Amino acid sequence: MKKIRHIHAEPWEHIAVHRGPRRKSSGGGGGGGGSSEGVLGAVIVVLFVLWLIVEFWEVIVTILAILVGIGVLSAGLRAYGNSRKASQRR
Repeated sequence: MKKIRHIHAEPWEHIAVHRGPRRKSSGGGGGGGGSSEGVLGAVIVVLFVLWLIVEFWEVIVTILAILVGIGVLSAGLRAYGNSRKASQRR
């Protein structure tokens, strides 16, 4: 049985038990920063989203116009219904 190296836990948290020595990073010639990989991934995602917006801006604008129209109609119908209720109470 391996020795428990340390335990991370606060009274309200789950217990995470780490056993044995720390593992060294496996893999070949790569090295070091996981943060640079994260930044590269974020840049790729941003570029992809920008490409989608540029390619499909007409579709996006059409969908937004439809949603705005539905919102305006909904607000108008709600106001009309409220005014009818108010006039019936008088």
